[in-house]
Parts: sequence; structure tokens; C-alpha cells
Amino acid sequence: EHLLPDFRKSIGEVTEKRLLEKHPQAPAEPEHQMMTWERYKIKFGGVPGAKPQAGNDLKYSLFAAAGSFLAIVAVTSTDDYFTNKVKFRGREMFALVGSFGAVAALLFAAPQSPVSQPRNIILGHMLCCVIAIFVDYFTSTEYLPILPQWFANALAPALGIAAMSYTGWTHPPAAACATVYISGGAAVKNLHWLFLLFPVMYDCVVMIVLAVFVNNIIPSRQYPMLW
Repeated sequence: EHLLPDFRKSIGEVTEKRLLEKHPQAPAEPEHQMMTWERYKIKFGGVPGAKPQAGNDLKYSLFAAAGSFLAIVAVTSTDDYFTNKVKFRGREMFALVGSFGAVAALLFAAPQSPVSQPRNIILGHMLCCVIAIFVDYFTSTEYLPILPQWFANALAPALGIAAMSYTGWTHPPAAACATVYISGGAAVKNLHWLFLLFPVMYDCVVMIVLAVFVNNIIPSRQYPMLW
């Protein structure tokens, strides 16, 4: 994260350089001025010299697959039990939320990423799910249905993304989780505030604990980088 200001600065410098190469006599534009079309379209070409991320070796990739499997199967086995044996307000409960496949990918394929750290996973999910549940109040006929569902389906994750960006708790799957709730059917919304604790917080804790134990088996891996 601390590299982002330098990266943004380098993008600005490259854009200015390319603009001056195309229009040698054009004076440099201060940053506070509005974006011009020339400066805008130059960015479409990407940053010169930037290279795509290289893939990992087979051992790393297979280990990521094994860790992801363990984390997801821990959730799916719980889901199987709850779906068949536990009910809440007359409906079956569940533990599996589709967005947690992406959580597993981050935990085991990119464990050193800032967005993969425990605080981002837990706090990002809390922010996004709280926002999604609040937004749902304005679509439900039981409360104040002033928002059309199609609008709310976009608003909830968008507000979640803004909140995560502002707090520094960005975790992409959390925005997907907000979408799962706000666009979900009766089985999802029946849980209401319980959705935040189970399945969401339960899944977060289970996957983080497994990531700590599994990732640190390999000497070259470390998780977490910070709590």
C-alpha cells in the first residue's frame, strides 16, 4: 500500500512525458486542472514498460490448490450439516457463500497481498455486509421499499467498496458477498442480521485459521503479514 503514491506519481510523470513528446510546445498542465482528452486517452495505452505478473511454479500452484481445497471443504462440510439438520425461522440454514471461493484464492495463491490479510478479510466483510443489510431495508416491503431491487443490487456493493477504500480494509470478495446478500432470495434474507455472523464471520474465521496453519508449513511462505 505504501507504494501506491509513488506508483500514481510515476503514472502522472509518464503521461506528461508522452504528452510533451506528441506536442513538444504544449506547456505542462498543473495537476489541479481538469483532465484533457489528450491526457485522458494516453492512459488507455497503459504504462510503458509494465509487464504482466509472472506465474508461479507447479509446486506453489499445487500447494495453493491443496490449501484452497481444505479451506473450502471445511465450509462445505458445515454447509451440508446445517442444510440438512438446522433451521432458522422455519428455513434451512447454510454455510457456503459463493464469494468465499475468491477468499480462498487470495489466502493460498496470494497470501502476502495486502487485501489477503486477516483485518481486511474480517473488517471488509463486516463493512460490506452491514451496508447490504441496511440497504435491504429500503427494498423490503416489510420496511421502507423506496429503492427498486435492481438499483439496490448495485448500490450495496458500491457503498461497500467506497467504505473499504476509505478505511483501508479493501477485500474484493467482501463486495461480492454484499452482492450475494442484497440480490439473494428468501433463504438468504431470512437470516437478516444473523447472516453477518453465520455464515459470513464463521467462514472468515475458519478460512483464516486454516490459512495460518497451512501456509506456514512451507518455509518460503508466511501468513499473515500483519494482523
